[in-house]
Formats: sequence, structure tokens, C-alpha cells
Amino acid sequence: MSICEKTYYIGLDVHKNYSTYAIMDKEGNLFKEGNLINDELSTKLPSFVEGRKILTMETTRNWYAIYDTLEDKFDRIYLANTYKAKIIAEAKIKTDKIAAKHLADLTRANLLPYAYIPPREVRDKREILRCRFSLVKMKSIIKNKLHAVLSKNGYICPYTDILGIRSIEWLKEISERFYFTYRMEINSYIEIAKLIKDKISDIDKQIKEMAMESEEAKIVESHPGIGYYLSLLITTEIVDIERFANVKKLIKYSRLAPGVYSSGGKRYYTHLVKEGSKWLSYGFVEAAKSIIRSRSDEEMVEYYSRIKSKHGHGAATISLARKVLINVINVYYMLKYRRRYEEFKANRRGQVAS
Repeated sequence: MSICEKTYYIGLDVHKNYSTYAIMDKEGNLFKEGNLINDELSTKLPSFVEGRKILTMETTRNWYAIYDTLEDKFDRIYLANTYKAKIIAEAKIKTDKIAAKHLADLTRANLLPYAYIPPREVRDKREILRCRFSLVKMKSIIKNKLHAVLSKNGYICPYTDILGIRSIEWLKEISERFYFTYRMEINSYIEIAKLIKDKISDIDKQIKEMAMESEEAKIVESHPGIGYYLSLLITTEIVDIERFANVKKLIKYSRLAPGVYSSGGKRYYTHLVKEGSKWLSYGFVEAAKSIIRSRSDEEMVEYYSRIKSKHGHGAATISLARKVLINVINVYYMLKYRRRYEEFKANRRGQVAS
């Protein structure tokens, strides 16, 4: 970079079809502002200024697409942490232009909290994992719909899984007694469920292959309650364990840390802080549930039972999910020192004994 080369800071307020931009120089002078159709961003926005260009945008639903088209057009692209940025630049009047100016100005002053931008490969894995999650959710909706149709006709499914082989045969047989509209509903739901089940099976094969190719996923999968799906989900959300200075940072990022209010020498703990990855939180909570169902770790099952007797199933599940992290501190140190659970636990016992 030339010594005389000017630096420009560009704030980009992204929307579905267009984006609002604001360009400032190093002294904070507004150089240019306006709107651009998103398809024109990669060609027009970089051409407005000559020099070093630093762009900042917020995390929106379509930030992946915008980032991919602009990545090689700017010297640096930042992704603003939307939650923290709003705290710093809270304004009573909020417009697209004001938001873009705030992004540019805070970047110029080095006051903007940034969000991590994972590599393309990691983003692709996340999309596949979340697609599977959505399909499973659709399958659950169909199950509820089938139960509702049966209930309207005074029946209860005698099988645990209403979409199991025997249950589907029973549904087709029993629906012959129903009015034609209910029969049509049941047949439609069964057909859709079969299609979804096949798609989940196809995606599961891809996920299993990706998990087998990842050393980090193999390490996490050795932990009780964590299979190949959750291991890949957890590792793709963490990406690099070195991003977290200590285990407390990872707990907070996993949305498993309570809020703290301290005043006058007294400290109060509030609800869990909803800042970080909801998917990582989901992964650890599901792992906790799996441990309880399979009783694969007696120490954790006993811990869960003790909390449940005092505070109920919900609180016990969250506490156990937190314990999955805090257990000296399993996932964090397993990844940090690249040790499988059995080796990690044996080493911990040796340290305690000595």
C-alpha cells in the first residue's frame, strides 16, 4: 500500500433487494452515500473511491451472498455484531442512511464489535446441517398433523412412532372408515413424510462422510451423547477452538451462561444470555437429552436426577447441557489438546489421584 493512499470506510445497510451505503474518509467526512441494487454492488460500489477500501455490513439473512460477491473487491470486509453494534450506536431515529453512516463511522473509530466470518467450506457444512434440522422439523409437524386427524375421528395411534412401518399400515387401514377428506389428508401426509424421510437419509450420508473426514468431529463424537450429526454441528459452530481465550468464552458463546447483575456488593444471576450461537446451544442441549435417554454417563445422569428433583426437567436439562461443557471442561479441552473422551477422562482421574 502506498504511503499517500487514502483509506475509505464504507458502511453497508443490506436489505433483500437493495442496500444503502455511506462512504467516509479517515477524518470522518462523508464522501458519498446512496442506494444500490444488490446485483450492482460488486461492480459499482468499489468504483466510487480510489484507495484502500474497508467495508462493514450487518449480519442479515442474505449476508452470505453479498459477502461472496464483494470479498475480492475490497481490502477488508467486516461483519458487524448486530446486537453489540445497536448498543453502541443506539439512536431514537433509525433510517437506512443513518445505519450505514453508523457502520462506517464506528469502523473508522475502531469501535465496532465484529462477528466472525467462517470460511466458505464451513458455511457450506452449516447449510447442510441446518437443512437436515429443517427437514426433521417438517417431519415432526406431519406427525402432529396425523395425530390431530386421528383425534378428530376419535382414534389414538397405538404405536410409538406414527410414521413407522406398522403404524403407516394401520393408518391406511383405519382411514378407510373415515370421511373422504380425512382419508385424503392422511394419504397426503404419509406421501410427504416418505419424501422427507428419503431426503433426510440422503443428507445423513453426506453428513456422516463429512464427520468421518473431520478429526475435530471424531474427537467430539467420542463424548457420551454426541453422534456424528451433533459432533459435526458443534465443530462447525466452534470452527477453531483457539478463537476462544478460555472455556468461559465458549460457554457464553454456547448461550449456556447466565447473566450477572452486580450492585452494592450483591450479585444476582439472571436468565441465560441469548448472545452467541443458538445452534451450538441446540447441539449441547440435544447431547444432554441423549445422555439421559441412553444413560451413557452415570455421573451425568445422577447430576440430572438431582437437579430435576429440585427444579424440574427443563432446568435440569439446561444444567446438564452446561455440564457437558464444564466437566473439566470436556469439549473445550478435548478439542484444545485433541484428546478423545476416554483418554481425557482417564487423564483427569490420574491428575485427581496424584
